[in-house]
Amino acid sequence: MEDIVKLSIEDIKEIVKDSKQNKISYFMYPGLPIHAVLTADMVVRQICLTLDVDYWKVMGRNKKVDIVETRFICWYFLYNTKIVKTKSAISKIFERHHATVIHGLNQISIWIEADDKVKEKYKKVMSKFLRYYQNYP
Repeated sequence: MEDIVKLSIEDIKEIVKDSKQNKISYFMYPGLPIHAVLTADMVVRQICLTLDVDYWKVMGRNKKVDIVETRFICWYFLYNTKIVKTKSAISKIFERHHATVIHGLNQISIWIEADDKVKEKYKKVMSKFLRYYQNYP
């Protein structure tokens, strides 16, 4: 059975506030009500749970390969699904320079094509979030 996302009253208030300010886009997630939206932080936390990687290491400066792969997958997923609409917004969330995010997005797209292990990680993330996931990328 899928993990059920439980939202507190504070989470819901923050989601409504952010959606009114158009900081986030609407994105369907299995188990959430139709009107619910996801924040970038919620997505990153779920990706970390899915790939069994520590959230704080992904958000931090850790340079171990599995952490970097997960961080780049987060950036790639957030940007391609338009949960975060710009690369500079991703850079602010992760406290990185925007050129670092551009480099990471370029690298992960190459890694997904070339490395089956990274491709499987990304497919695992995609299947977790998308209802009608089929052969992507």
